[in-house]
Amino acid sequence: MKDYSNFSDKELIFLIKNKDDCALEHLMDRYTSLLMKIAIYYLKHEEDAEEIVADFFIKIWEKNAALTIESTFKPYACISVKNSCINLLKAKSLQHNLRNFNDASNFEVVSEAQSDDLIIFEELRNDLMEFINHLPEKRKVILKLAKFENLSLDEIGEMLDLSPKTVANQIALALKDIKQFLILSKD
Repeated sequence: MKDYSNFSDKELIFLIKNKDDCALEHLMDRYTSLLMKIAIYYLKHEEDAEEIVADFFIKIWEKNAALTIESTFKPYACISVKNSCINLLKAKSLQHNLRNFNDASNFEVVSEAQSDDLIIFEELRNDLMEFINHLPEKRKVILKLAKFENLSLDEIGEMLDLSPKTVANQIALALKDIKQFLILSKD
C-alpha cells in the first residue's frame, strides 16, 4: 500500500476524486477518531455514531467526482457529521412524537396570555437568529457551536483549527454584537 501519511487532505481528496480507495482509507484513518467523538457527543450511542461516520465516508466515496469542499476538509467533515447527528436526532424525535400523538393527555390548553407571550418570544428569537446569521461567517459558526451546541473552546478550536483563545475572542465579539443589537431593538 502506498504511504499517504505526508499527503495533505486536499491531495487525498484529489486522489479520491480519481477513485483511489487507498486515499479514502488514509483519510478515514486520519479523521474517524475525531468524527466518532463528535457523533458520540451528540448521539450518546456508539452504534449510531459509527453508522453516521461510516455513512459520511461512504458519501465521500460515492460523490468522488462531484465532490467539492469549499473550506478545508476537517471543518467540512466535523460539520457534516454534526448535521447528520442532528438530523438523526430530529428523525427519532419525530418518530417518538408520532407514537405519542394519539395520547390526548399530552395536549394542554394554552391560555390566551401564554399564547401572546409565545408569539412575542418567537418573534424575538427569529429576529435574533436572523441577526446571528448576518455575523461574519467564522464568528457565526463559533457562536453557534459554543452557545447552541454547547461545545467547549477546546472542542471548537480542534474542529476549526483555531486556538481556544481565538475562539474565546470570537465569542466575546459575537456577544458584544448581540448585546448592541438587543439594546437597539428595544428602541
